[in-house]
Amino acid sequence: MPFIDDTAVKLGMFDQRCFYEAFNIFDNQSIEKSLTSENILVRIFAALDRRVGKRTLKKIGENIENESETFRVFYEIRMNAENDKR
Repeated sequence: MPFIDDTAVKLGMFDQRCFYEAFNIFDNQSIEKSLTSENILVRIFAALDRRVGKRTLKKIGENIENESETFRVFYEIRMNAENDKR
């Protein structure tokens, strides 16, 4: 599977197989390993997963400036969802 970075995601320069392969990788490894994956799609899947708790999300937020713009967008979506929970 070719490496997928932020530019490829922004431009949509990956095919359906890359998306499914990234999900397969995510689905067959630990959430901790997915959160540190080099594949941005795997990391996005992990950040959106409900197994990732608030403390882990806060830890990710401490270094969010080092993340790609696309990952930050999905991180914000997840954080907004956490804040909307009652």
